[in-house]
Amino acid sequence: MKRLPSLSFNWLTKQRKPLGFLRVSCLAPSVVGNVSTLFSPHNNSCHFTNVGYKTSHRLLHINSDRPMHDTAPESKKNLEDLHIKASEENNVQAQVELGVAYATGENGLKQDFSKSFHYLSMAAEHNHPDALFYLGYLLLSLGATGKDENKAVHYLELAAELNQPEALFFLGQSYLKGKHGLILDYKKGMTLLDRAAELGSVDACFNMAVIYHHGLPRLIEPDIARAIQYYERIGNFPNGDAIAQFNLGCLFRDGVQGTLSADKEKAFQYYKWAADQGQPNAQSELGEAYLVGQEPAHTLLDASIALKYLEQAAQQGIVSAAYNLGVAYRDGTNLLVTTQDYAMAMKYFEMAAEQHYAPALFNLGVLYFNGRGAERNIKKALHYFEHAARHEDADSLAVLGAIYLEGIQVKRDSLKALEYFQKAAKLGHVDSSFNVGRLYEEGAEGFSPNYVKAVEYYELASKLGCMEANYNLGCLYVNDVEGIPQNLSKARHYFELAAEHNDASAQFTLGVMYENGEGVEVNLAKAMTYYEQAAQQNHSKAKERLRDLKEW
Repeated sequence: MKRLPSLSFNWLTKQRKPLGFLRVSCLAPSVVGNVSTLFSPHNNSCHFTNVGYKTSHRLLHINSDRPMHDTAPESKKNLEDLHIKASEENNVQAQVELGVAYATGENGLKQDFSKSFHYLSMAAEHNHPDALFYLGYLLLSLGATGKDENKAVHYLELAAELNQPEALFFLGQSYLKGKHGLILDYKKGMTLLDRAAELGSVDACFNMAVIYHHGLPRLIEPDIARAIQYYERIGNFPNGDAIAQFNLGCLFRDGVQGTLSADKEKAFQYYKWAADQGQPNAQSELGEAYLVGQEPAHTLLDASIALKYLEQAAQQGIVSAAYNLGVAYRDGTNLLVTTQDYAMAMKYFEMAAEQHYAPALFNLGVLYFNGRGAERNIKKALHYFEHAARHEDADSLAVLGAIYLEGIQVKRDSLKALEYFQKAAKLGHVDSSFNVGRLYEEGAEGFSPNYVKAVEYYELASKLGCMEANYNLGCLYVNDVEGIPQNLSKARHYFELAAEHNDASAQFTLGVMYENGEGVEVNLAKAMTYYEQAAQQNHSKAKERLRDLKEW
């Protein structure tokens, strides 16, 4: 009876090295715009506990370092008229305007909080609601505490009693958050916000919509219908609130199970209104819709429009838009961009990388490693791979493992390579799982062979679809190595898995097993079948065995 041939491990010929390969992917899915992830004012979280004040155009924008502006003669005359009206004629509106101008340092006035308080206080004596609001808001903006904070809230409450919308909104938010010395009171906060919304406060409407969309703990259940009512109040027209329009677009794009049916026509309209007002998330969504020709019929595939919207979104910091443009220019084989342009790819990947987006960091590393879009710079490539690796990017970890294993412009370090491969393997990286198995099987400087761990990682790689791992597992179970007793049944199982995917070495080995009856009954017909499969792939030993069997 012939002995089974010595089965060599095939890592050197079969390892799939990640170096030099760009991410081969279609455009990445958007990282924003999902109904469950972005329903918030100005980048605050969609969850109520993180909803911040949605800045009103009427709130003071205070900058204590604001320089003095030159004032045109006409402006000077207007200021003189305001001072006369405010001081000599006791004109309340002029007093408010001067108070605001001194607080903000606008209209050619040097910022002066003392004068601002003076004029606002004059108007407040006449119960002017805006003056009362600005006094309260100004005190809080300047970091009021203790008695001054109480005084600020007092002014705001007086303004709210006079139905001043911003005061109602500000107090409502304060009660909802328990800020500025006010005890947390959801019910009171909601009442104040609702009053502000009824008086036309865009910010109050928006925040009421957010609250009804997500609900409040132990107080308000989510109510999509009411949320839509508030959003539509401020967003259901072309120049409405752009963020409300974007959120409406998200709602109608996907629908809400059991509550709201998807309506692609409405979603498109809201996205279009928001995008045309410069809302970046809507621009990104609309760009992707035009790119793939999504429903409705309005969004027929139009690469030029898609490119316009995606570029606008990328310039405003939308990671998915910047990354997708980077991929498009990198590949140059899609409808968006038909010619490769590595310099442009690098530009957009850098935009996404500024926000620590790991796939963009990885791609920058690959571009620098291969000298595409810039001169080859391994040091920069390592920087980007390491940055992405810190964000648990499996491909970057795998590349770093290969770099240290092969000593590519770094000191060769098998132990460091093993650590990188292990981290990538834990993230489900197939090749890294295989590479860890191979390193434990072979051993390297800094660690000895460990066949038990080799089997552990090869099995992980096998589950992830690595056929090379199946062949190597079969070899380990054949050869009776330390910690892994010979088990020909298991060996055959793994060889069969590899053979099903046309691994010639596995097919040849199965032929030997069936010819010699190693772990199976002798079956020359099966042996010849496996030899023929391997021979078709030019496996020389399989061809020899076929000749011998036919002659015999």
